[in-house]
Amino acid sequence: MKNSYSALILSTCAIALVLALGACSKTPEVSSANAPAMPATAAGPINVSDMDVTEHVKTALQNNDALKGFDITVVTLKGDVRLMGQLDS
Repeated sequence: MKNSYSALILSTCAIALVLALGACSKTPEVSSANAPAMPATAAGPINVSDMDVTEHVKTALQNNDALKGFDITVVTLKGDVRLMGQLDS
């Protein structure tokens, strides 16, 4: 009984480890239909300030009829955008 319980715990931990490592290694897939249009430049990517990104996201939220009535805070730090607020669903 003790061996079967130990084997169950060990296999559960092994599965959890494999799932955790697998989830960490995946990169988000972006389809070309949803990808924002980026201008082609010889110098590479264009640097956009966090303030510009925040303003663009706020504008997009205000232009969305389903979201414009909600109080959603937008915080951008080094290109990482976080939305904070509460929605009905």
